[in-house]
Amino acid sequence: MYKYLLFDLDNTLLDFDAAEERSLKKTFQKYNVPISKENISEFRKINQKYWEMYERKEIEKKDLIVYRFRDFFNKLDGFQNINPQEVNDFYLFSLTDEAEEMPYSNYVLSELDGICYSVIVTNGVRKTQLERIAKSTFFNAISKVYISETIGIQKPEPGFFDYVLNDLNIVNKEEVLLIGDSLTADIIGGIKYGIDTAWYNINNLETELKPTYIIHDLRELLKIINYNNK
Repeated sequence: MYKYLLFDLDNTLLDFDAAEERSLKKTFQKYNVPISKENISEFRKINQKYWEMYERKEIEKKDLIVYRFRDFFNKLDGFQNINPQEVNDFYLFSLTDEAEEMPYSNYVLSELDGICYSVIVTNGVRKTQLERIAKSTFFNAISKVYISETIGIQKPEPGFFDYVLNDLNIVNKEEVLLIGDSLTADIIGGIKYGIDTAWYNINNLETELKPTYIIHDLRELLKIINYNNK
């Protein structure tokens, strides 16, 4: 029986890809960077590399958020003198305005409200994540928000989940289901920690990992919860 649902935020409850693209376009426009699919793709590739390094504890978040723009501008002609910290500050400010939701996130959380205890677990930047969550329509259905920046340990480290479960006074891991789109931060973390996982595989990817469930639509969670909570 699942009593506690641990939801990742970006690309699970909120559409980070859409938010990122709009924020990047605003940032590029401000700093006179050509707005093109190629430039957006290049930044995303660099950004992903640094987030994966962060999840492996190879870099601190304060460096990640600056290095990504430093590396990006170093690949462009004539932009080497731009201050990456300043650019990042503007980008994060723009990102706080973006709270577009993933399909059915509000509906599913509303349906689960009162049945399960739903919390958010995220590695994102604290101030940005809190402001985006506050703008969401599902805000009132979330009981708590756990952010690695506040805890001092990131997903998928066991210490992150130790903190969450201890704070929620959870003794039985069988009562917990972790839902997320990231294989590295969510699914591997959950499997290693010994809690059930639901991989939100919206892009129909393949993996050799064995999550407890694979879903392509958040509404599938309602069937999972109903089946297990009979």
